[in-house]
Order: sequence, then structure tokens, then C-alpha cells
Amino acid sequence: MLASDFMDLEAPVAILVLPPGQLLKQNNKTFEIEGYDTLTPEQQVIQLREHSALLKYISDSRVVDGFYNTFVQHLAETNLQVFTPTYKEEFFAVTNKPAYILSIAQLQLEEYYEPLNESGLCDNPNLVPDAIYLNAMALNAWIDIKNVKDTLNSLLLFGTDVITDAFSSSYRTYPFTGEVKFKMNRDLLEPNDVYAFSDVLGFRFSSFIYDYFMNHYIHIKMPEGQRPDAYYHYDPLNRAFLPANEKMRFEVIE
Repeated sequence: MLASDFMDLEAPVAILVLPPGQLLKQNNKTFEIEGYDTLTPEQQVIQLREHSALLKYISDSRVVDGFYNTFVQHLAETNLQVFTPTYKEEFFAVTNKPAYILSIAQLQLEEYYEPLNESGLCDNPNLVPDAIYLNAMALNAWIDIKNVKDTLNSLLLFGTDVITDAFSSSYRTYPFTGEVKFKMNRDLLEPNDVYAFSDVLGFRFSSFIYDYFMNHYIHIKMPEGQRPDAYYHYDPLNRAFLPANEKMRFEVIE
């Protein structure tokens, strides 16, 4: 299998991984701010920050550093030759293999409410309140890839995932009255949850990058006139090759 052949190669590709700059933060709960549409853009930014449940407590550097360090560490454990900016001179001295500049162009946190599907909470949805919303935090990443031999053209990839409040639910029937009550326990998101989440996504998105180079190799090694039957994802935990669904790969922006 060509995917296995790629994994057996010794340092087939060199990549320079550039870290993201400023972390963007966006609170989408605008409806909670009275008269939001009448505020100036500067006032809107201030009010959105003050009314955020979590964003105002998040350390930008912890999210950025955690994502980047985990991202680089996992890639360095593969057979790719990985460089960080500290070793960029050594990277640009590489001439015996394809070399790419991989820039984590932007990281963004988005805070919003995620509606909960009542049908999954209880056998009798009539017992569940009409609307239940969880605090949600999305981490979005834009990653730019350039071949050092063609820096005028690049590929922009986008990845995202969401973490929400943890919860459990149950309902109890009181036999003497016949009354049935629904109960829901919620553990609200905390900054440490977001930090751990950013670390996990650094690992996951780095595996998507590995998939990109693996699938590129498969494509160029296919016999003339043939195309791969699928885009593959390598699962490093189970050491398995899987056809990638939309949650197992980046979205190509351009």
C-alpha cells in the first residue's frame, strides 16, 4: 500500500513550522447585550469581552503555545523532517528533498451557545424544557502551506472543533403521586478545559498535516491514468489507515 510505503521513507519531506501570532477571540452572544446595535464598534468590543462567560479569563499565550508545541511535537515524532524558526537556516539549506513552509496563519476562539437536542436527553421529550443551551467554545485554525520552490502559490487549510459544557441528565418517577421530574447536572466550561482542548487539537491537526503529505505522495505515485480510491487518514493511536470523512481532514479554502 502506498500509504505504508510513505511511512517507511526516511524523512521524505522537510517542513518549517511557523507559529501563530495573536489569538483572535470572538464572543458571538451579541443578543445578551442590550442595545448592541446602537453601540460604536469600540464599545461593542468592550461589551462583548465583559459579557463573555469564559473568553475574558483565557490566557492567549497558553492557548497559542499549547497548540503550537503539541502540533510540532507530534509532527516531529513522524518520519517528516520538522524545523522550527530557531533552525530556519538549517531548513533553507535542505536541497535533497521537497521542502515546505507551514504557517499556522491564525488561531481563533469563538464563544457561543450550543442548543442541546432534547430527544437525546430523555425517553419522553415532553418532560424536557423547550430550550436548553450549553456554553460552547470553538477553536478555528487556518494553516498555510507553501513549497519553497514556488512561494507565490500556497494552499490554505481550515480546521475547527468545538467543546461544550459537560452534562448528565435523568428523570425520576414518584410512585405515590405519579409525578415525573427531569433533572440535568451541568459542569460549566473552565479555562483549563479550553487549554486541554487546544493541546488536543494541536495533536489532531498535526495528524491532518501528516495526512496531507501522505496523500500527496499517494497521488504522485499512482500509475498513469489512475486516481486514489479515497483520501486517507492515518490513525496514530490505532496505527490504522482509514478513509477520511469530513471530520478527519482539513477543509481546503484555496
